Amino acid sequence: MIDTHLHILDPARFPYPLASKGYVPAPHESATAADVLAVLAAHGVERAIAVQPTVYGTDNTALLAEVDRRPTRFRAVVMAEPGDVARLCRRPGVAGLRLNLADFRGQAAESAAAAGRIALREGKVVILQARPDALPALVDALGDGPVVLDHLGRVDLTVPGGADEVKALAARPETYLKVSAPFRVAGAIAGGAPSPSLTDLVAAFPPARRLWGSDYPFINAGTRPTYAEVVAFGRAVLDMDVATRTAARLFGFDD
Repeated sequence: MIDTHLHILDPARFPYPLASKGYVPAPHESATAADVLAVLAAHGVERAIAVQPTVYGTDNTALLAEVDRRPTRFRAVVMAEPGDVARLCRRPGVAGLRLNLADFRGQAAESAAAAGRIALREGKVVILQARPDALPALVDALGDGPVVLDHLGRVDLTVPGGADEVKALAARPETYLKVSAPFRVAGAIAGGAPSPSLTDLVAAFPPARRLWGSDYPFINAGTRPTYAEVVAFGRAVLDMDVATRTAARLFGFDD
């Protein structure tokens, strides 16, 4: 299995910036590389995509230090200003660029799209998190290339038609849906299981364009799930073997 979305948060070795433009995790929300590896081993997850957390902004030092140490276990998805994207994308271990217009106060749509186009030209993946109503224009501005919609497109499944804009993006051949952080998506869980609206959203995307991620260590969440719970949720809506093959190809884990 490959977890396509987790974070390394190690304020003891890599202090959080004093002027962070993202959510600053509480002490109990940290996750060192050792913590991450222990959790992965306990659940039979062999490899992972470490995604730059917003608290560190565009300083990818903590992320890249751990990816460098464990190149067979991790790939990195970085955050960067447009002028630094090409350099980072050419760095070993970097598989993609994160554009977070939902939780990072420092990223505007125009500069995000410019950065994303550079990453795509470098042959990398763009990981996109934004409000559902903003996604179509952003994806269109990126042009051709692989784009992953984080956290189920951050849809609101309690609203009729709340997933329509994300479903429509399935028509774009290189758009992938990441089944991650269902606890952040209104209406995704019903009675502890995937809701019918959630399974309908996932079904809009072909099986080979569905990914699974945990969002460990589950920061800024009202009720934090266990890792086992998010694995079980993924298994309930995905063919994990197919999702793993997709992740291996997309993020450069193919042997």
